[in-house]
Amino acid sequence: MVLVFAGIPLAILASPIGVYLWGLTLLPSDRTPSDPSRLPALALELKWATFGGESEPHFVGVTPYGYLRKEHDTELNTAFAAGRRLLIRGRRQYPKPWLVSGPSATIWISRNWSAPEALATILGSANYGHGFESFIEASEGYFGSAPSELSPYQVAQLVALTWSVRFDPWCSPERSDEKAREILARHWHPIEEGRRALRPKPPDACS
Repeated sequence: MVLVFAGIPLAILASPIGVYLWGLTLLPSDRTPSDPSRLPALALELKWATFGGESEPHFVGVTPYGYLRKEHDTELNTAFAAGRRLLIRGRRQYPKPWLVSGPSATIWISRNWSAPEALATILGSANYGHGFESFIEASEGYFGSAPSELSPYQVAQLVALTWSVRFDPWCSPERSDEKAREILARHWHPIEEGRRALRPKPPDACS
């Protein structure tokens, strides 16, 4: 006798593929990635490097069964971070259960988005502090410049903020400087001497 639920055999629902298909129902209907061409190529490369990437950003794609066996390498870590951005899109909290929606989003992104698209989605919808919610907003807010006009050092400062607002260049300039240099060094990129000019911070920015 085959047990079924909603017309689907329970054996399938309990399998990695079944869990993956369940998780897909929790993803938002709009699954469009951010456009990587709107961001500096260096920003994508630096973010990829912070996930451990040493080559050009790329995805191979992972299956539900492969996900269970695969260590969280650069590809999965990138897809996982992009999945978190996708799952919160249009919502106030992540859809539950997270142990289903998170892996499903990761697998789906690794198979349907390019690595640059995933990186652009991560950079395009992060908390950069002071109400800046995208790389473009942060670029204009902190430096008064479009992303294409940023120096490598400034790009690294904004990439640092996608990890934590603790690296705020206005309120924690030394910490921001240290993290930006670390990111550039990890990418074997020449490190510019000294901090580049910031826009004047608002009077209550660090209160």
